[in-house]
Amino acid sequence: MEEKTPKSYQREKLKWAIASYILEMGALALFVLTYLSAILRSLLEKLFASHLIPVFIGYVAIIALSHLVLFFPLSFKRGYLLEHKYGMSNQTFGAWLRDYLKMTAVGWFSGFIAVSVVFYLLRRNPAGWWWQSAFVLWVGYIFLVHLTPVLILPLFFKFKRLEDRVILDRISNVSEAAGVRIGGIYEFNMSRMTRSANAAVTGLGSTRRILLADNLLYNFTPDEITTIAAHEIAHHKCRHMGKIITVNLILLFILLCGGYVIINYSSTAFGLRGPQDVASLPLLAFVLGMGSLFFLPMVNSLLRMFEREADRLSLIWCGNPEAFISMMQKLTSENLADPSPSPVVEFIFHSHPSAQKRIALALSFKECRPETQGDKG
Repeated sequence: MEEKTPKSYQREKLKWAIASYILEMGALALFVLTYLSAILRSLLEKLFASHLIPVFIGYVAIIALSHLVLFFPLSFKRGYLLEHKYGMSNQTFGAWLRDYLKMTAVGWFSGFIAVSVVFYLLRRNPAGWWWQSAFVLWVGYIFLVHLTPVLILPLFFKFKRLEDRVILDRISNVSEAAGVRIGGIYEFNMSRMTRSANAAVTGLGSTRRILLADNLLYNFTPDEITTIAAHEIAHHKCRHMGKIITVNLILLFILLCGGYVIINYSSTAFGLRGPQDVASLPLLAFVLGMGSLFFLPMVNSLLRMFEREADRLSLIWCGNPEAFISMMQKLTSENLADPSPSPVVEFIFHSHPSAQKRIALALSFKECRPETQGDKG
């Protein structure tokens, strides 16, 4: 019988994530190479008398429905069966399915807008569509980040302002010491989905806020919660979100420029009629998917650097490495995280440093500053 350990859980999650990516890229490649993309476009042109808009909408709708049918078994395996196998999920199948369909609807809506923008610009300006698309999609990404805490997350969770005065006062003291104004601190019912604990800083401008999962508030001490909140405040202090948004703009320019070159080079292959052909869209999606994988290690390295910076500031502001260490140990246990993953796996796939490295940082901080709050208590 297979032993259910954090390492086996994370290994299975990674295995199915890689399988999903390979299937997606493989399906896109085969769809173009076997001329199916061109055949589908031609059939829709006959059906709609070559009217562009209904052909485009019909093409995108068929691709979206095919994607849903093809990937539902993998999504069910990853999101439901695997989570229940390791005791991480608190959801019935019905609850999971409702969330899955809502997430799919959100993805379809935002994806349709993005694809429509790219296709419109591609036909309107064949030479400059790629940089125009990058800029418009970047603006859309900023808009989405702004709306996420007030429009998208409430589809899945219930939010309310944090009422615990002890924790609120401690977090307020940290934010004042850091010189950071907090828009709001909210708790949400993450336990309806999972036994994992989490916290995040989300939103932009007037919607920016700190979110604390109810699992976190139930199972962690005020000192531990304060170190977590301080970590999130540090992200705000260091303007990490702004830096991530800037990096996304750079990546969009690079990826879409690559897409421009490749679909122009392949414009008449596989039954395609040129870059402006709706049947070329899967080829563009394939290029973007492969490019995203290429840049993944670099992006994750940057994100891990941001996390280390936030950890250091949390330790400095709270002055309580003991609470930081116990918090990391609890998070690792609650989330079935691998405390010491393979260096290769961490380099490519992890956006956070391993728990082992984060605890080592706290221990080095403790050695450098023995007179901490934890020692005095």
